Amino acid sequence: MVDPLSPLFGTSTRDLFMRGEFVVSRGGRERLPPWMTSGALGSIEELCKAYRGPLEIAQGSTQNGNQPPGSPSYVGRGGQTPVKGVRADMLLRLGLTVYFANLRSMIAPASAFAEAIEAELEVPPCVGIGAFANAPGSGLPLHHDSHHQLFVQLSGEKTLFVRQNEGVSYPGIPHSPTWRIHPFFTSVYPGGAPSEESLVTAGLETISLSPGDCLFLPAGTWHRTAGQTETCLSLTVAVRAPSVLDLLICAAGYLGMQDPSLRAPAYGAFPRDTEPKDAEKNGDAEKNAFGLPTGSIERFAQGLTALDVRQLERAWSARSLQEVTPAAYPMGKFSHFLRIPSTEITVQPVDDSWFSCQVRAVGAPQASELRFHREAGPLLDGILAWPGMLSADALGARFEDYEVAEISSFLDQLARVGALTPVPLAES
Repeated sequence: MVDPLSPLFGTSTRDLFMRGEFVVSRGGRERLPPWMTSGALGSIEELCKAYRGPLEIAQGSTQNGNQPPGSPSYVGRGGQTPVKGVRADMLLRLGLTVYFANLRSMIAPASAFAEAIEAELEVPPCVGIGAFANAPGSGLPLHHDSHHQLFVQLSGEKTLFVRQNEGVSYPGIPHSPTWRIHPFFTSVYPGGAPSEESLVTAGLETISLSPGDCLFLPAGTWHRTAGQTETCLSLTVAVRAPSVLDLLICAAGYLGMQDPSLRAPAYGAFPRDTEPKDAEKNGDAEKNAFGLPTGSIERFAQGLTALDVRQLERAWSARSLQEVTPAAYPMGKFSHFLRIPSTEITVQPVDDSWFSCQVRAVGAPQASELRFHREAGPLLDGILAWPGMLSADALGARFEDYEVAEISSFLDQLARVGALTPVPLAES
C-alpha cells in the first residue's frame, strides 16, 4: 500500500503525525490525487451541485469603524453552525464561510484515502474529510482545534494567521476566545487561556496558500482565516484519533457498569452538611462519609489497573459500533457476543444446498442477507437458541462437527450485520 501523505509532504504519514510539528508543503495542483481536482471537487460550483450531505456555516466579516482597516469583525459569536434546507451556493452569495462536512462517504477515493491514513497510523475509523468554501471577506475567528488536521488548497488563494500554542500540548478540546468554553476548559487551562488581544500582540505568522499547497496543522495551534480577497476552496482532513484518556474512559464505563452498586444513584454524594460523617453500613455494603460504596470503588480501581491495551481497543471498537453502521465491525477482534433482541432474523431455504439468513436491525434502512451452506443450519439454530453469552469455544464444545475458527468467523459475520453485539471485556 502506498503511503497516502508521502507524495504530498515528503515524509511518511506516521512520521508526520508523531512529530506533530507545523508543516507547509508547497507544490502545484497537478501533484494532488486526481479525485481532489476533478468531479465534485473540480470547482466550487460542481461541489455545490453534487453535495447532499450536512452543511455548516461560519460567520462572515464586516468592517468595524473602531478597528484598523483590514481588521475582521465577525458577525455573531461562536464556531461553525449546522444548517439545513439551504443551498450552499446561496450561502456563499451571502458572504459566509460554508463547510461541506462529509465528503468521505460521498467520494469513494476520499474514503480510500481516509482508510489509508488510518492504516498508517493504526487507529480506528476516525478520519473525516470535508471542504471549506470561503466567500470574499469571510473567515473563521482565532481558535484552536482538538485534533491534528491537514489542509489542501484546491482553488483560489487562502491566507491563514497561525501561532503555536506555547502553554498546552495536545489540548484535547477545541477553544476560541469568542466561543463558549468546553466543560474541561479548567483542566486544560488551569491558569486561564490567552486572550485574542494577547495572541495578536505576541504575533501571528501569516501563511498564504496557493492551489496545490498542503498544510499540516497540529492540535492546539492557534489559527484564523479572515478577510479572504477571493472565493477559494480548501480540503480538510481531520484525524480525530481517540486519546489514551478516551480509551480509558470508554473501558472504565464498561467495567463500572458491570457493578450494580456503581450503577446505583449516588445519594449522599453531595452533602449539605460539610462535616464528614462516620462510615455506615447499608445492608452488607460499607459506605464512606459521602454515602458511596467503598468496597465497589476499590474493586473498580483494581479492575482499571488490570486492563490491558487489547481490552481498551475492544471496548472502544464495541462502543463505536453503536454509533456507526454494523458494517464497520472489525473482524476477528472479539471472542464473546450477545444476541441483539430487537434484530429480526428470518431463515429461508434457497435451494437444496443453501439457505438465506435475512437480518433486519432496528434503524437499518434495509435488511442484510447472509447465505450459508445447509451444513451450517444446526450451528445457526444453536446460536439463535443460545440462552446467554456466546463464544466460539463454548459453541465448539457443543457442536463438535465445526472447527472453532469456523464458528468464530460465523459469529463475526452475524455481528457485521447487526444480529450480535460483541462483549468487549468478557474473559477470553
